[in-house]
Amino acid sequence: MAATVSLRSVIDELEVQTDSTIAYLNRETGDLCTIGEEEARLAEDEAELEGLPDWQRDEVNRACEVLDSEEWLPLPTSFDIHEWAIMDEFSRAIDDPDLSDELLDAIRGAGAFRCFRDTLHRRGIHESWYSYKTAALGQIAADWLDEHGISYARDVAAAPACRPAPLARIPWLAGCWDLVECAFTAADGRVRAPWGAAPTGVLLITPSGEIAAHGGRRDRAPFADEQATAAEKQQAYDDYFSYYGRILRVDDEAGTMVTAVDGAANPGWIGGKQLRYLDVEDDDTIVLRTPPLALAGRDIIGRMTWRRRGGEAGRLAS
Repeated sequence: MAATVSLRSVIDELEVQTDSTIAYLNRETGDLCTIGEEEARLAEDEAELEGLPDWQRDEVNRACEVLDSEEWLPLPTSFDIHEWAIMDEFSRAIDDPDLSDELLDAIRGAGAFRCFRDTLHRRGIHESWYSYKTAALGQIAADWLDEHGISYARDVAAAPACRPAPLARIPWLAGCWDLVECAFTAADGRVRAPWGAAPTGVLLITPSGEIAAHGGRRDRAPFADEQATAAEKQQAYDDYFSYYGRILRVDDEAGTMVTAVDGAANPGWIGGKQLRYLDVEDDDTIVLRTPPLALAGRDIIGRMTWRRRGGEAGRLAS
């Protein structure tokens, strides 16, 4: 007998999909799996796995299993969802005519998504947007499940959008973590350390799920003068990263963590969500991996290793 699928879990997968990932649902077990574009390509090409890192080899093997099975169905992709249309509907549904017009103006022309997010945060209505978007994705998910004859539980109210997920893993993560390693792996297997062999950084997580991360190159060069040159500004940006927000969900079974980003050095992240694959190596060491990212015309995967400061004693009490 086929399992009853959690509508909330399907919505969560739709929310964190990117242009370079596709989520699949197993119609028999109700399991969900996200596959990166690069891993899917390697699986379909039956590429030789020699030379790939162990974790990517595991991802490709998983992709082969999913793509070769008729039980795994691809969920609607980011191209099917048409988030711009949801933004337009939300803007028109606002009762305040001036605010509605401001939002509609924001989504017209270049940089629509960024301008829309900036307006949401400036006007303090981002929570309303998250709730509206979750409801819209819920309808898309329900229609898709109905179309494929898959039974589901309407459990959306049990996990409202934009609240820290009340899962045991988040309090376990609470504390201060030091960055000990950062590496980017390209599709051809080449690995580079963008911030050198000994990067510096700190990851702060509270028991309720607030998160802030900062890091980069340890030996960042100061500006030669008070007025930095364009090249110095670019190098300073390239050698540093930061973001803060709230952890929405940690799925131990899928090995994923989703964060709603409230602020970041990269303005394109603000108001969105970031998916990371979470590997718990031991009680005091975790690895966070990105989905495939487009960088300088190539797909790369980032991998950061964090070690809990102070070991077991460094955990924050809830």
